Amino acid sequence: MTWSRKRDGFRQLPGEAYQDFILHNIPLDTVNADISTFFRQKLSPLKAKHGLGTPWPDELVIEQLVERAAGLFIYAATTLRFIEDGIDGPEEQLSLVLSAIKSCPSATEHLDGIYTTLLQHSVLGNRGSQECEQLAGRFRQVVGSIVVMFNTMPARNLAQLLQIPFNRASRILNSLRSVLNVPQNESQPVRLFHLSFRDFLQDSQRCSDSRFQIDEKERHTTVVYFENVCCNIDW
Repeated sequence: MTWSRKRDGFRQLPGEAYQDFILHNIPLDTVNADISTFFRQKLSPLKAKHGLGTPWPDELVIEQLVERAAGLFIYAATTLRFIEDGIDGPEEQLSLVLSAIKSCPSATEHLDGIYTTLLQHSVLGNRGSQECEQLAGRFRQVVGSIVVMFNTMPARNLAQLLQIPFNRASRILNSLRSVLNVPQNESQPVRLFHLSFRDFLQDSQRCSDSRFQIDEKERHTTVVYFENVCCNIDW
């Protein structure tokens, strides 16, 4: 069933059971309140799990996170996954989030900031310059291919397509679970959580660290033949 048919079905319900909401017409105060509730409810279990002190995070930090979200739930969701799944503990991960500052203000400055922080921290870490360049190259090869593909594929198929060891591709993908849906079932395709990450990587004005910028035309030269056969493959 298409979304339009589902929507029409909902609209046939009695007035008290169904109501249209246009997201961009919802007052920002209402959205901010929902984002604040989201952070409180989702961060609370981490405090208990890791035995963190009370209050954690405090009200000022919650307010900072809500302000940085600027009404974007994708910022809140990405930030939460980064704090939950990062290589360091939640306190350290949260500190990295709060230190992410973009020099040039824009409508997406804080979202861009969290994307940049998680890439630099999760992909590169504290490695030397030569190893960082190598890892950034692998990122552009593996994640860049996912970004430009019209059809997604499982990690193992992607590694075969790129003619690289599966473990190499897997390490890159697993380090980016904050922005990538990497299924435990290897027969399922790897997907972006949100298209804003693709837009970020392809925009040199937003992706200020050139090591992570994805050149769409360049990546298509590697994966173009896949577009000719993927429609005949049932992943």
